[in-house]
Amino acid sequence: MKGIGVPEIVISVGLLLVLLAGFLPGGTRSQSKEVLLLSQEVGRIGAGNYDYKHIPLVSSMMLARGVDGTPLITQKESREVAKGIITTQEHTVRFSIPASTMGDLDTATLLLEIDETNNYGPLILTLNGNEIWKDFPGEGRLEVELPIAYLQSENSLKLSAGSSGWRIWAPTIYKIEELKVMETLSRDEEQTFTFTLSKDELKNYYMGRVYVGYMNPQISGELAITLNNENVIFRGEPGTGAFNTAFSSGIRETNTISFKLLKDGYYEMRNVEVVIFTRTNASSIFVTNFEVEPVNLAQLRDGSWTGVIEIRVNVAADDILRVTLSSETDRQLYEAKAPEGLLELAFTGDEVSSTNRLMIESPNVYEITDVKIKLVKNS
Repeated sequence: MKGIGVPEIVISVGLLLVLLAGFLPGGTRSQSKEVLLLSQEVGRIGAGNYDYKHIPLVSSMMLARGVDGTPLITQKESREVAKGIITTQEHTVRFSIPASTMGDLDTATLLLEIDETNNYGPLILTLNGNEIWKDFPGEGRLEVELPIAYLQSENSLKLSAGSSGWRIWAPTIYKIEELKVMETLSRDEEQTFTFTLSKDELKNYYMGRVYVGYMNPQISGELAITLNNENVIFRGEPGTGAFNTAFSSGIRETNTISFKLLKDGYYEMRNVEVVIFTRTNASSIFVTNFEVEPVNLAQLRDGSWTGVIEIRVNVAADDILRVTLSSETDRQLYEAKAPEGLLELAFTGDEVSSTNRLMIESPNVYEITDVKIKLVKNS
């Protein structure tokens, strides 16, 4: 019998190494087909109870952008003030400043349109009993800043004329076509608040809502509400009255929530709070987090790979099963009565980011053996 020579041994070892390269860890064949991101047992889900927690943010706030002044009072009727030997005509303007804005009052300004005057005597302005201005304005527009130190919640501004002096035959006259008192408030176009959750609240977190007890858009503008600087949970122009908007993703132990005007407007908001809903029965819903490495995320987004979620249903319920995938936004992948057996759901690179959250829930009881999340290379 002829023995095996050295060349034959070398060839055999080479073939063996080639075969092993496809199956041992690090071999190209095992990496090119599939990447397992998560494999987790589930159990029974559905028919759970929920609790909630109110987190007050602020009792009252205002946002303003591109608002130079807000009218406190406007009078368009013609008025005349005069002063002579036998003639005295004065005009008193009464206006209120809301208590909620007094502390933020930046300026208050009187705007007049003088249609006619003889300038025989001065025009005199008296605010709450204090003479604040005295001069001889000509015809046209007049603007006078009111001293904030003399302003109150209820105000009286008197317009009067000074004596015409030696011109005893004619009184001083000022005819006024239009009068306004404007306020300018020191307002931010954005306000940010911080709130925290405990580890148990974060673990059993289900969803959250932002509530505004009363929204008063004095000048409508586009408002954005953002959670943790990245999750825009509302963008639009809310109307007058109670307001709320929901969010489910992007929550952390320490959170920031911001209210910002994207376009010119002026909003007053009262009793602003966040309400956090948590599951009191942890098995009522299944939630898990998973990560996608940057190289795999790039492969998903260029279409060379596809994400697959495998849900093995052991006992199905006569009710819907809802599967939600959350990253920067919430994507509902499935909402229907799920059959028993293997349920496969696909996702793309546009539906995930580096950190993601999978949620499975139902109004009724499902028994789910396990969940797997993997990436599969497209052929």
